[in-house]
Parts: sequence; structure tokens; C-alpha cells
Amino acid sequence: MSLTGDFNQNGYNAQKINGFVLGVSYSNGGGSSIYHTYDFMARVMTTRTGSSDGGTVVMPFSQLDRGALIAMRDRLVDLGGKPPELPPEEPATQAAQKKLNL
Repeated sequence: MSLTGDFNQNGYNAQKINGFVLGVSYSNGGGSSIYHTYDFMARVMTTRTGSSDGGTVVMPFSQLDRGALIAMRDRLVDLGGKPPELPPEEPATQAAQKKLNL
């Protein structure tokens, strides 16, 4: 299933930067744009705003919503990219390794 219609409907502009990187931009309604770069090789998302006061934020994929990552990867594939597969999903919580002895 192609995501082109969903992206165009919601004002997102997605472009393939290279085979491993997807750039996504959209207007925040306040006159500036927000830019996300999904790097599937380094497994990080970089976010910046179009204004000088926004700065840049880098987040590892492990802190992002898995469904959104799958959608972004699918979009990059739709655009002709060849990103690596996402690693298997890890459990949200891990069991305690040792019990507390009192």
C-alpha cells in the first residue's frame, strides 16, 4: 500500500535524500516549517525548525513510535530508497534480573 495519498492529504512533504535517509517537512501553521530526517542506517531521527530559535534535536529510533518508523520506512521504499530492515521490536519492560533479598 502506498502512503502517497496520506502524506499529500495531511500537508507532509516527503523526499528521498538517499537510499537510507528520508526527509519529511510540514508547516506548523505559525509561518515556519518543521523538518524531520529519518536516517535508517544510523537509526536516528533529526528534527529542526525553519526558524533560528528552534535548534536541532536528535533522537534514536529506540525512543520513537514503532508504527511511525514503519510508515516512514515504507514511504522511503515508495520513493525508491533501500533502507535496511528495522531491528526486531524489543519488549517495553524487562524483568528484574535479581530479586531484592532482605
